[in-house]
Parts: sequence; structure tokens; C-alpha cells
Amino acid sequence: MRETRILKQPWTPPPPRLVILLVALICTLNLFDTSSTLILLDVVGTTLEEQNPIMKLALEAGPLAFIAMKMMVMLPGASFLGWSVCRRRSRFGWNALCALTALYGATALYYIGIFIAKPPPFLL
Repeated sequence: MRETRILKQPWTPPPPRLVILLVALICTLNLFDTSSTLILLDVVGTTLEEQNPIMKLALEAGPLAFIAMKMMVMLPGASFLGWSVCRRRSRFGWNALCALTALYGATALYYIGIFIAKPPPFLL
């Protein structure tokens, strides 16, 4: 009886255009998350508070510091993951990009649901 072996196919990274698109989408969704957080904190007021202690400190410094901190954390991180997929062919980097996209997409849907249920005054 012949023994058959199943050969594993080597991992082929996605095209660089797709990686760049995911990095841009993550940064866009991060900006939406940041602006939605600021809108909700401004509209709802003191009943909401930022749960991340580092971002809470940035928020106490003002909205511009909060936006700058969010972008300074996310942009280099997403860019590094994109670089690792394109240049180093990292499967972990690809999985992390997909997970971040899904996480920020779910966060955006959550905020959209909040805005549909109770629209901020400037949307009325």
C-alpha cells in the first residue's frame, strides 16, 4: 500500500496594495473611534469616561492631545505591521492587521448604533 503525504503549501502573503488598504482602513477607523469618543463625551458629559488610563490622561490634557496620542500609537503600529507583511512576509503581521481591522470595524458599528439610537444634536 502506498503512503500518501500531504504537502503543506508555503504561505503566500497578500498583495502590497491590500496591505496598504488595510493599514489605511485601520487608521481611518481609528480616527472615527477618536472623533466618536470625543463627540460622546461632549454630548453625554460626565456620565461617560474613557476606560483606558493612558488615554484618560491624554483626554484630560485636551482634545488635541487625545487625538495626537491616539494617532501616535496607532499609525506607527499599523505601519509596522504592514511593513512586516510586505517586507518580511510575516503571517503574524497579516493576522494582526486583520484582527485590528475587525476590532476597529466592530467599534465603528457600535458607535454607529449609538448614534442611530440617540443622535447627537448636531445630526438632527
